[in-house]
Amino acid sequence: MTRRAARWLLAASIAIIVVATAREIAAVTKWSLIEPPLPEGHQPEAILFEEGIGFALGHVMPADAGSGPQRMTRMKAFILRRARGADTWSTVYSGRGTLFRASTVGGGVLYALGETFLPDGSRAAFIEKSQDHGATWKPLPPPPEGLVGFRFLAQRRALAWSAGRVYATQDDGATWTEVAAARRGGFTRSGPGPVVDGAGAIRFADRDVLARVAGAQRDDEPLPPAFETYDLCAGPDGALWLLGELGEGEVRLYRERDGKLDLAATFPSFLPKALHVGAKAVLVAGADVGKGDDPPRHFLLVSVDGGKSWDREKPAVTSRLSPLWFEADEVVWAYANLGRIQRRAPGR
Repeated sequence: MTRRAARWLLAASIAIIVVATAREIAAVTKWSLIEPPLPEGHQPEAILFEEGIGFALGHVMPADAGSGPQRMTRMKAFILRRARGADTWSTVYSGRGTLFRASTVGGGVLYALGETFLPDGSRAAFIEKSQDHGATWKPLPPPPEGLVGFRFLAQRRALAWSAGRVYATQDDGATWTEVAAARRGGFTRSGPGPVVDGAGAIRFADRDVLARVAGAQRDDEPLPPAFETYDLCAGPDGALWLLGELGEGEVRLYRERDGKLDLAATFPSFLPKALHVGAKAVLVAGADVGKGDDPPRHFLLVSVDGGKSWDREKPAVTSRLSPLWFEADEVVWAYANLGRIQRRAPGR
């Protein structure tokens, strides 16, 4: 188990101010629970919202799934869809396994990544595609083995990654080409995957280095000693942002532009979860950590001045803020718990 995974399992709530310069606000006018909740028994691993249409992806474990080695083979994948203004979720996909990543290129074209569990203990990845705003789904050709993440950059063009390799497709998954490898560490389902920067290079954190792959050329830039990257994001201006933790102490946010890595912000210790950089705002999702048996109390840090100052927002439900979907510049959707999804919209 990685240090990141262990800390999320052990995270507990304590009352501290996580950013010395931050102003904590309840933001009750910004966060709201949406109706209806997801059907009982549906465990979402990813959510996606676009043009007023919502999606939840994950799995259902049948009541008769039993126990032991064969249990995972009985898992059922689902995609639920909530149309604009609808008061129900409808099932638009059902199949074996689970779905755990979603991607969109706009115009109603959506993708979902999942895996099935075979009787011999192996797993097989699969990708589903919709071209009608998620109303119907069709499988793409089988992707490379062992995928743990993917990201469609445009119609027919995507990156995908397994534990140790990065692949690219230019033909909607008909063929995949290996374009990079993680030499020092590796990728996981919960960790950050590669992104494409403003110059078109593939960028990813490879344990203690920041890799840049352009064509057949790879360059590695050392990261600060003992820094663990929790997420990275390519901003709309072409800059690359990295969120991580120095040991188990302060949390740091770095910004790289023109090959120079600069420290954008530092925070006293909390558990970083996700980073989003929009045209106007920088958003950091995290959770307090400390002693006790209480569940983590999740929050969102918001900066609208490039990381110079921050507000700490308390969601409508603080017991969970994962999975997340960042829509537009400051609109955030997050799974809250017990089938509930909450939405953040900037207050005006």
